[in-house]
Amino acid sequence: MREARHGVIDEIDLIALGHMPGGASMARSRPLANLDLTAHDAAAARTLAIAEVTRMVPGDAMVLLTASEPYALLDALHTHADGRCMFEYIATGPETWATAITRVGA
Repeated sequence: MREARHGVIDEIDLIALGHMPGGASMARSRPLANLDLTAHDAAAARTLAIAEVTRMVPGDAMVLLTASEPYALLDALHTHADGRCMFEYIATGPETWATAITRVGA
């Protein structure tokens, strides 16, 4: 289990929210592109990430780079994409967090 700012998150919660280790790598059909949000504040990062996820079609994938834990951002992306994104943690800080995002479904 991991303590989060908004409460306790366990593996079941992460899986329910689409955070599935190894899951995105199974669905990936193209090389990953990077979206580096490390220099942006939280509001700008959210806006940019939502815009990129909106443009994605099933099978598209990218790596999201953030300077801190991306949990709230990934939850927002999952909600915005109606659950049609899978997330795979590639690097978990402390300096940079990298998360692969793959668009699934129609």
